[in-house]
Amino acid sequence: IVWSDEANPLADIKFSDAFKKADKPKSLWFASYQQAKRASMRSGKPLMIWFTRTGESGSPLCKKLREELYAKNEFKVWAKNNVVRLKVDLAPQVSLGQSGEIQDADTRKRNYAAALKKKYRVLGLPSVIMESPSRGVTDRFRGYRGDSNSYFAMLKDNILTHEHNYDVWRRKMMKKGYRDWTGKNGLELFAKLARYQDGNLILIEPDGNKLKTTESKLSRQDREWIALQKSRRGIE
Repeated sequence: IVWSDEANPLADIKFSDAFKKADKPKSLWFASYQQAKRASMRSGKPLMIWFTRTGESGSPLCKKLREELYAKNEFKVWAKNNVVRLKVDLAPQVSLGQSGEIQDADTRKRNYAAALKKKYRVLGLPSVIMESPSRGVTDRFRGYRGDSNSYFAMLKDNILTHEHNYDVWRRKMMKKGYRDWTGKNGLELFAKLARYQDGNLILIEPDGNKLKTTESKLSRQDREWIALQKSRRGIE
């Protein structure tokens, strides 16, 4: 049993809107882990998590990797089409209060980065974790030897493997009732129908995220699919 609200166990479960536009990163790299994970699940692209350290105590190898690969246009174009990028800065810049104390927001940023470092067992910098929305962590790239071409080639190889495995996983999930849904606004998601009543739908994504929408917000093809299912079940 999972309470919808620990302070109020009888509160209704809150569902996200199915076809609400997702927040976009302010830069080429997400700063929010939750937003990046959701973007990875929705797009089917693997999550590329870059653990780095900037600022005065920055890592020289991280800086070198950024300049020799991540800042290059070829990488940017490839990454936009193939991965969801998340940057985790283990030494974010902080703002000091009038008495010299670190602000609460900056403390939360540091704790957030430290928690992700522990979760993914990051031991050295730079570290890049490749995580598939269907298979979890698939690869780790630790350190940088100064050969950007070789490093880039390893990232590309990971994507080729991911595409094959993700396609196999999708076919298995479709046998369990999952399918592609499209909203009138063109947004797509991969989910199964958990409940339908009077034009209201509850959809569940493979990671368990529950979504709500209405039949009126669906594409024509999805409305026709629902009509077919109702006809097969003798529902008017």
